[in-house]
Amino acid sequence: MSASALPSNVHVSTHPCLHAKLSQLRSAATNSRDTNRLIHEIALIVGCEALAGAVGLEASGVEEGRRRREEEEERRGGEEKKRRREEEKKKENPVGLLNWIVDSF
Repeated sequence: MSASALPSNVHVSTHPCLHAKLSQLRSAATNSRDTNRLIHEIALIVGCEALAGAVGLEASGVEEGRRRREEEEERRGGEEKKRRREEEKKKENPVGLLNWIVDSF
């Protein structure tokens, strides 16, 4: 049966691992334990292919989350740098150094 004669809801897999497992399954040397394992692995591959088409993420949603996370990390890093600069300024000033020592305890 050609691919064009198949119903529209049928997907013909071209995955090389699936082809290899089907070849192993057809082999006369395959015992029952290997048959069970191969059927399980084939089902996983076919299931993954089926879900890959059905499940999708919006790229903009993923990118938006990443952008927000990076901005938050940058903001926190900026606050940390600002705090360090202020501490350094306090240490340079004798009164500020004294206040910094008192605040530290």
